[in-house]
Amino acid sequence: MKNNHHVTHCFDFLRQCVECAADTNVEPVDWSLGGVTGWGFERVCRDFEKLKEHAEIWKVPGID
Repeated sequence: MKNNHHVTHCFDFLRQCVECAADTNVEPVDWSLGGVTGWGFERVCRDFEKLKEHAEIWKVPGID
């Protein structure tokens, strides 16, 4: 690969995104299935409006 630094940077960015947004919700085990289903469990999402406000405050001037 010719530009390995760019690929390394991209994968590191993706790794950081996964780590920082890790889901700490624990789903109850359904022993009849031998695991979890991922269904019927309430999750708390981030406030997307607050995220947009934060991005607006910290954006680079002149870039829309």
